[in-house]
Amino acid sequence: MRSLTKALGLATALMVCTPLSAVAHNASSANHHDTSSRHHTVRYDSTPRSQHRQERFANDVAHRLERQWHRIRHGVRSGQLTRREAKRLKRQHRSIEGMFHHFAHDGRYSRWERRELVATLDHASERIRWMKHNDRVRWNKHRSSH
Repeated sequence: MRSLTKALGLATALMVCTPLSAVAHNASSANHHDTSSRHHTVRYDSTPRSQHRQERFANDVAHRLERQWHRIRHGVRSGQLTRREAKRLKRQHRSIEGMFHHFAHDGRYSRWERRELVATLDHASERIRWMKHNDRVRWNKHRSSH
């Protein structure tokens, strides 16, 4: 939108981005002093709200997966996770990613799919926390033994 505004100018960009029905509505309401049209809102976005919710949910899940992946990587680098723990967490992470992509095959997430993904992500988060804070530490010859 920003590059379109620069290239065509603000007025032209607004005409290009505004649906014709909204232009016609504004033109007709300018000629008539109808008070009921003041409260009428024209919806410029033709995308249904449910699709916005689906996209927001998908973005939230993708963001949680990314954060969990970083937590696993940090645990490996800091030595808080053993190799075996990291391997198990990475396997679980790949499984959740597969579930996420499988549920998205039809373009929407059902209520059950959303609940299942959130519960699985919550469980994975608890598991990462538990594994990072248990007494097992990866041995590293470069770390001091104090």
